[in-house]
Amino acid sequence: MKLKVKQIPIGTGDIRVAVMNAKDATQRDLYSEDRILIRKGKKKVIATLDIYDEELRSEDSKKKGVFVVPRGRVGLFIETQNDLGIKDSEVVDVCVENKPRAVSLIRKKLRGEKLTNAEIKEIVDAIADGKLMDIEIAYFVAGLYVHELDINETAALTKAMISTGEVLKFNKKVIVDKHCIGGVA
Repeated sequence: MKLKVKQIPIGTGDIRVAVMNAKDATQRDLYSEDRILIRKGKKKVIATLDIYDEELRSEDSKKKGVFVVPRGRVGLFIETQNDLGIKDSEVVDVCVENKPRAVSLIRKKLRGEKLTNAEIKEIVDAIADGKLMDIEIAYFVAGLYVHELDINETAALTKAMISTGEVLKFNKKVIVDKHCIGGVA
């Protein structure tokens, strides 16, 4: 669906959030906390949807005809605006973004089940690609804490992290690294 942008001059602390009018959301079968994909040209952002219900406006704002997000528009907070390089009233494509399979794999770890190399790679890729919400990443970390990784899972996690990041190359034959947490006997 194509919607015009309504800039919301509020920062969200590096969380991608969009706001839609309740009537538009109902018409499109969207709900609060749904993931939506917002696209402007080649740039895209996955955001969490919040719903603005104009019926709950104050009497004063109703008299003045003030709408936070009027029908036919999508409200974007500062971080999402910056990611897309977008200005007020520009048109964006908005569609539902399904939860990535990585979410079900995180649930698997939370149940205490072992993850395969491919499953760990899929979770790390989803994190690196910005497809997981902060709370889902927190659940993954909690799952790793409660149900410790075995040696194979640890190796898979390390390899997955290496493959998603930038690898430094040194022009030396021997590289030595010393780690110390200090003060522990």
